[in-house]
Formats: sequence, C-alpha cells, structure tokens
Amino acid sequence: MRREKKPVLTDLSKINADMMGPGRCEEYDIYIDPHITPDFVKNEDDRIVPNFPIIYEIADHTYQINEFGMVNFYVLVGEERGLVIDCGCGSIDAKELVGHLCPLPYDVAITHAHGDHCGGMCQFEKVWMYPQDIPLVHDSFRVNQQLWENPNIWRTFPARYPDGTVMDYPGTSSGGKAYYDYTNLTFTGIDVDHLPEIGELQEGQVFDLGGRSVTVIRMQGHTEGSAVFIDPKTRIAFTGDALNENFSLMGNPPELNVELLTKLKGYRKDFDRMYPGHTAIAYNTANFSQSPALLEDAIMAYQSIVDGNPVIEEFQIHGHIMKKAVYGKAKVDLGGKPPAAG
Repeated sequence: MRREKKPVLTDLSKINADMMGPGRCEEYDIYIDPHITPDFVKNEDDRIVPNFPIIYEIADHTYQINEFGMVNFYVLVGEERGLVIDCGCGSIDAKELVGHLCPLPYDVAITHAHGDHCGGMCQFEKVWMYPQDIPLVHDSFRVNQQLWENPNIWRTFPARYPDGTVMDYPGTSSGGKAYYDYTNLTFTGIDVDHLPEIGELQEGQVFDLGGRSVTVIRMQGHTEGSAVFIDPKTRIAFTGDALNENFSLMGNPPELNVELLTKLKGYRKDFDRMYPGHTAIAYNTANFSQSPALLEDAIMAYQSIVDGNPVIEEFQIHGHIMKKAVYGKAKVDLGGKPPAAG
C-alpha cells in the first residue's frame, strides 16, 4: 500500500548532510542513493511515489537529479570546483539544489539547447554551451514552447503557463499525471532579456575541478551544438541526448554519424558507463547506465546504412511509427529532419 504523499519540498535549506548518505529522508520525499537503484523503485507493490526530484549518487561526489521523470541533470564535485551538466526544465529551484550538493564554486555546462535541458538556465549567472546552439536560446518562445506544450517532455503533467493557466495537453497518459500526480507544476522559462552570460564551449575543452578533469567533445546531430562530457575520474561519459538507445542524430548523414561515434570511441579508455539526459523517464524512476557496447553497436548500425544493407525495424515512439536501423543494442535513425526536443 502506498504511503500518503507529503507536500513537495520547497524550502531547500532543509536539505542537509543527513540526507547525503544511503537511504531516504523520512521528513520529505527526497532520496540520495549511493551507486545503486534502491528497493523503493524495484518493488512495484511497495513503490513510493516521490514528491521531490530523486537524487542518485551514481559515483563518489557525482549526483544525478531526476526531475520528475522529465529529464536528468548532473552535479560533479571536485576538490576545488564543481561542474553542473545541464540544468533541467526549470520546474525546481535548481540553483538552490546545486548549492546544497556542491558547496564549492562551479560551472554550468549545457549538453544542448532544448528546453528540458536548459530550461533552468536563467537561474544561473553563467552557462557554457557550444556556439552553434546559442541562437536557439535566444528564441525564447521556441524553448518555452518545448516546455509548456511538448508532451514528450512532461508526459501530460498538468503544467501551467506563467500566468497560471493550465496547459493540459491531450498526449500520452503515462508518467506525470498518471504517476507523479502533480497539479501545480510550472516552469520558470527562458527570459531572453535576462539570459545569463554564455561561455562558448570548445572541442577538447577541459573543466579542471581539482582532482578530476572533465573533457568536452562535440557530437552534433540532435542539435548542431550537442556536447558529450567525459569524466575519467569516475569513468563516466555524460551524453545528453546525443547518445542513447534510440539515437537522434537525424541532422547528419550516416557517414558523419559513423565519424562522430568513432571519435567518441577514441575516448573509450576513459569511460565504462554512459549516462544520458533521459534514463528515468515518465513513470519509470529506475536509474541506470547505458551499456558501453551501445557505442560500438551504433557505429555498426550507421555503417550498415552507409553500406546499403541495414536491418530495418519499426518502433512506436511517442505515438508515432518510426523505422530504425537495428544492430545489437542500438536503434538508429535512418535520416530526415532533426527531432523535437526530448
């Protein structure tokens, strides 16, 4: 039987060191888990519906924040500085939360300029992104529309426009309303007149955190400025939406995707796990790394398209039937226009 849910934790000052260990804080539905998926998301009969973003410690001083099943973003803490990879949709006070997870000065870097990954950027003084994506955030209507009107992001959350009007999109019934049961979700949105300072990421740029260094590589396709961040200290690649089981590098010809993925494979000695922008999505609160074998399989899948002999299967994604080339664990797009945010 499910426990009665408590109000969403809005006073983030109540997050304290006692919550940084294994297990669950009893006062509020906030979870910080050391390295594993806890029992509360494994046992369907006893599953607890969280009222606050779930925080997983996926490696030492490395936190994944699951923002209500919409998106993941990450906080990496070094000896001298921190690095925040993406900043979520903006439905929570991300800056306040990051401050509790990382007591050091930190940088914020964006994997790509889709609303679910950069929607909270105006909460920060400065963010980093590839220059190819900077024009996207200056189109604030587009970014905000992705948040308030895109069911692929909030999965029928009863989301609200900034004026309080309910935006109840007739989309899929999973997650959001069906699982988290929120009635007051809203997004801060992008204010083009009050954007943070934007630093331009460069290929091979290194964020030195003290005792750990994170390298940036460009993986264009999902957007022109999509980025992957590689942390050899924890042996994790943070891939945003540029690399997941259902690849969305549709902005590229398959030959370029082979080249880009082969470039990433050149860093393979530095990572054993791959965490994307979406693992715990919709009603699924489980947390997991993608298999590194996915990278090699994706290269082979795109190469099969180049060679003219792909194995093609049909999949239903967000209510649409899509044809994909399949090889091993990878399902890759055949071509066409870049996808919507997600």
